[in-house]
Amino acid sequence: MLMNHNGQIRTIWQQSLDECVHRFKAKGGGLLRDGPAAEAILSAAAELPAQLLVVGTQGRTGVSRIALGSVAETVVRAAPCSVLVVRLVSTKPTASGRATLEGSAVPANVDGKSAS
Repeated sequence: MLMNHNGQIRTIWQQSLDECVHRFKAKGGGLLRDGPAAEAILSAAAELPAQLLVVGTQGRTGVSRIALGSVAETVVRAAPCSVLVVRLVSTKPTASGRATLEGSAVPANVDGKSAS
């Protein structure tokens, strides 16, 4: 029963990812992988002709706010291409019940320095 439930969740996530790709008219497509996030992202980027990775990071407070999240930081430092880091500021539910993201983006080069 658990396998069927996981398959359903994976299908829902893939559909959501496909909707995002379509909504933003992105060339290529979305790829859903299992495993530790940074490893899965970097592995996929190395296998594909990725020109840009988009990763999210959580808003932090206090001292932890200085650095990016550990996954985002690992990806920025090790990615074979440019990385766009999007920091989540808040979520707002819409009339359809779906949350929309409000955030800010920080483009970064492969060396981890801000591109702006």
